[in-house]
Amino acid sequence: MKQVLKIIFSLLLGACIGCGAVMLYIVLFTDIMLSGFLEKVEEIQASKLVLSCLLSLISLILAIFLQVILHEGGHLLLGLATGYRFVSFRIGNLTLIKEEGKFRFKRFSISGTGGQCLLSPPDEPYEQMPYFWYNAGGVLMNLLTASGALALWIAYPDMPLPLHVFLLFFFFCGFLFTLMNGIPMKAAGITNDAYNLILMRRDVNARRYLALQLAVNAEAQKGVRLKDMPDEWFPNDEVTDYRDLLQVAVRLLYISRYMDRKEFETAHALFSEMEPYKGEIIELYAREIECELLFLELIGKRRKEEVERLYTDGVKKHIQLYKAVMSSKPRLLCALALHWEHQPERAKEIYEEVSGKQDKYLMQGEVFSDLDIMETMLREAEACRTDVSPSDDEAKETNKR
Repeated sequence: MKQVLKIIFSLLLGACIGCGAVMLYIVLFTDIMLSGFLEKVEEIQASKLVLSCLLSLISLILAIFLQVILHEGGHLLLGLATGYRFVSFRIGNLTLIKEEGKFRFKRFSISGTGGQCLLSPPDEPYEQMPYFWYNAGGVLMNLLTASGALALWIAYPDMPLPLHVFLLFFFFCGFLFTLMNGIPMKAAGITNDAYNLILMRRDVNARRYLALQLAVNAEAQKGVRLKDMPDEWFPNDEVTDYRDLLQVAVRLLYISRYMDRKEFETAHALFSEMEPYKGEIIELYAREIECELLFLELIGKRRKEEVERLYTDGVKKHIQLYKAVMSSKPRLLCALALHWEHQPERAKEIYEEVSGKQDKYLMQGEVFSDLDIMETMLREAEACRTDVSPSDDEAKETNKR
């Protein structure tokens, strides 16, 4: 029901934006005054007015969509031009990747982001890593295309009205994207492109952390597990600022490597050290920490009060949001079914679902790791059930009694 209401609200809001845009365009860029426009509305057929509003709404949506593509395309082009290598290009939840020399599409998404271009860093010391053009590419592309649209809009005032309206929206969207990414800022703890540029220039370690994340991401998409990556990629650096996205991300990679090695006690201790600071950490990472602590509790001590403390509505929502694109969420659901809901058959079904579609996940290295952990978990649970089950002779004797 909530989804239906959201869709209805979005359509109504879009219709209002379209109507408002038409009125604003006519009043600002024609000789018609607002009062005159309202008088003429009564003379216009309702179908024509609806068609105009619909056209404006479509133009606005198309302009936003194209500017998102151009923004990520700017990162891609200038990144490749400065020595980076292609890894993936995402718009919405549709992700283009390159596997074994061939391009293919997969599904992946991160809440709060419209797209993402990921490249692997050049083979050179991180101190010398070219960071400016890769980070600035998106802003420069939005600014360039917005300026071009404005120039065309001014130069050709007699062009067809739909194209004239689209160019105006395209300019406004591009200019807005330029401001959103070109003025240094944080939104919900996530830094924009300009903020990242300042970090890279000010702190050499920020370049190191970025290079490490890009390198790990590239290998994970190829199917390499964390435990099999070079040790020097995972520094045991203490987090000095939990509001620093890059520091926290690298620390989580370091801890996740212990998960992949099945050194669960060490992983639990390290995640527990970070939990008190989750109020300073961005929500995505804070939820990931809670999910991993919940998983480790389920396969470990299974304390009822601790599971209930960790298994919050926020964690449940996070699991549902990412279970289709992150294999670590089905792994957690498998542990819940096995050790909390006491449904071993459901746990096995979850494992088989992930195994059956493992090629569809973006992070192949993560999938291999999670499947391995689930196999071990199911095998150990089966062994425990076998150990405690009475033998056939004992069962018969019990029935006689």
